[in-house]
Amino acid sequence: MIDLTKEEVERIFAGWPPFYRKTFSSHEGHVLESPLTIFDHVRRPGWIVAIGLGRVQPSDVFVDNTRDKSHSLFGFAIRRVVRVLEVHFENEWRGNTELSEARASIETMMSHGQSAENVLGGSELADSDTVSYPKLKDISDLTKTQCEALMRVFNNMVISADDKAIIDPVLGICMHRVIIGVAVALKYSSAERILRIPPILRGDKVVYLRSCKHEED
Repeated sequence: MIDLTKEEVERIFAGWPPFYRKTFSSHEGHVLESPLTIFDHVRRPGWIVAIGLGRVQPSDVFVDNTRDKSHSLFGFAIRRVVRVLEVHFENEWRGNTELSEARASIETMMSHGQSAENVLGGSELADSDTVSYPKLKDISDLTKTQCEALMRVFNNMVISADDKAIIDPVLGICMHRVIIGVAVALKYSSAERILRIPPILRGDKVVYLRSCKHEED
């Protein structure tokens, strides 16, 4: 069972990502705050990276209230992950092999549908019917400060001198976490759990559902 607060449930039904939690635990046990603080942040890639930093089970369905079906929330945020790697990381770490391999791995998953297990060479660990996470390496090698810096860079889409200094010693591990985040997000978004809200129900309306026992209801 997935435990959600009232605020988390309301935000997910309002179109926030199904992985949203106000706070979550990293793989190392650090308590981290979500990079999503306002709705406008859902189109930024910080929450995709957060997926790779902690093992959060998403809600069974995702309410997508975007108007353009060709630009889903997942697709938009994942493309921005690649954009941040291209524009910011590759500018700060020119010629870094781990960085270029990470971007190539993500692009391979996006274009050819390869799983993280194939890209990373690890076996899959199934946590539930909702989503599964690939095997992690060097699981204790990120501090809370490093996790926060990585999310901040992708959420703000800029790398400060301080954040670069924090990430630099663990760049390879950070790229591994980014790949995990993208892989899990892609797997979830391809599982047909997305509900699209009809235009008449968008906005500040309250909808009550009763006796929904069958799909046709």
